[in-house]
Amino acid sequence: GGTYVFNTGDVTFAGDVTVGPKSNATVQVSESGGATVKMLAGSVGRIGTYTDDELRIVTDGNDRLTISNTGAATFAGNVDVNGTEITVGTNGSIFAENVVRFKSTGAAYIDHNTTSQSIKFRLSNSSSLDVTPLEITPSYLVAAGSIFVGADSTYDLGATANRWANIW
Repeated sequence: GGTYVFNTGDVTFAGDVTVGPKSNATVQVSESGGATVKMLAGSVGRIGTYTDDELRIVTDGNDRLTISNTGAATFAGNVDVNGTEITVGTNGSIFAENVVRFKSTGAAYIDHNTTSQSIKFRLSNSSSLDVTPLEITPSYLVAAGSIFVGADSTYDLGATANRWANIW
């Protein structure tokens, strides 16, 4: 063993390259423009850039995951989560299989950012997603079926200050 410094040209290794054992062993790759990528082995293993550059994970010559220097991650395809849930935000809102759970201390929102478009809730009756029992449009609400209250003689439709104009 010893220290080897290669200042010019390419270096090819025909076998394994081992760094360490050493506390906080590091492999660093730098280019002349200043971008640096490091692999560190310490109490926690790390791979990343240590300059103001993004990190890209590439397969077959194509960027598959890009992590910006601000921490924003962009995936170039589907993201499959094999765990039980995705936790979002500082209050820990949850997206899980068959569950969307808002844990904010204020109002929760389901937004459609395209103007004049509706949000449709679909269910499966005799085939997959063949029924749209509820549609919310920018102007009105559509219920494709009967609407029932949760208990007999308990709930009102409207209020004394906000009455329905007509019921047909």
